[in-house]
Amino acid sequence: MKEDKIFYFLQPTSDQAIAMTRILNTTNSCKLIAVLLKNEKKSGAIKKLYSSSIRVESYSDINNGIIVPFGAASTEMLLKNQDIKLSNVTMKQSSLSVYSKDLFIEFCNSNNIPVPKTFLTEEQISSEDYPLFYKQKYEKGGGVRGIAYAKTELPKEGKSDLIYQEFIDTPGTYGVGFIARDGVLEVCFSHFESRSYPVSGGSAIKVEAYESERLVELTAKYIEASNYSGWGLAEFKWCNKRQDFVFMEINAKLWASCEFSFRNEPAFIRKLFGIKTIKEEIPSMIFIHRAFNAGLISGLKYSFRSSDAKKNIYPGLFRMIIISTIPNPVKNKLKKILGR
Repeated sequence: MKEDKIFYFLQPTSDQAIAMTRILNTTNSCKLIAVLLKNEKKSGAIKKLYSSSIRVESYSDINNGIIVPFGAASTEMLLKNQDIKLSNVTMKQSSLSVYSKDLFIEFCNSNNIPVPKTFLTEEQISSEDYPLFYKQKYEKGGGVRGIAYAKTELPKEGKSDLIYQEFIDTPGTYGVGFIARDGVLEVCFSHFESRSYPVSGGSAIKVEAYESERLVELTAKYIEASNYSGWGLAEFKWCNKRQDFVFMEINAKLWASCEFSFRNEPAFIRKLFGIKTIKEEIPSMIFIHRAFNAGLISGLKYSFRSSDAKKNIYPGLFRMIIISTIPNPVKNKLKKILGR
């Protein structure tokens, strides 16, 4: 009898980790172990979704099985010490370069890959450059981001940690989930994220399949030029002024809406985990818990909307519904009180 594969999941309560447990647990061919650092909370979902869980001081304490990082923090932590080897894919340490947004923009400019006009400091911005999109200069997973229509609306603190970009005022974002090996694009699946939370740039509430040769071309061009190896999500906006897509960033990690890509394209699971799954034809997917994150009305709208979209319910939905009923001013005060 063939022995089960053992996978150790880092950041095991992240949406992408939960997505993978939902897919892999149906195959009955592996054991999934949740790995918690000493400061991470253990939720009830871990007991339901994982074979077992362990708590460690450092990820280096894991000395067997296949280690799978999910969020930006755990992926970066592993990459700083070594390449990350999954089943048939290796993410090389060089992929850490995309965590620096300014270096990513500079690289794209030098390789004729379209990107938004970018300012590295507030002093470079003129009054004619507004509105602007601002975000963290170095990927931390989420973090400060938003739109400023005037200088007075720019963040007053942490300016050295931000970059500022031309605001591309078109609906949604486009993504290409991919696997690459030594500069060659091996697997990809493109989508359109029609609604996100936060709206200024976050995780998908609704995502739809979207075929585009141009998106794949731009993704492959970056992968070849950078000799990229590993997995990730390339993100784009459509620019009316340029009549072309502009490259926003690459998330060198397993992305929050990866369940949509992986169910539609089983080659992802086969290459990353060495497990065969059935291809599912899913035209669109709604993440109900994120819809409630955006507010009660949003949550109810997406929950009861009649469509062919597959509706996903992740652990913690009831908590999200309760939070969605609390007015934003009250939530903001609570965050300050709790130091979050």
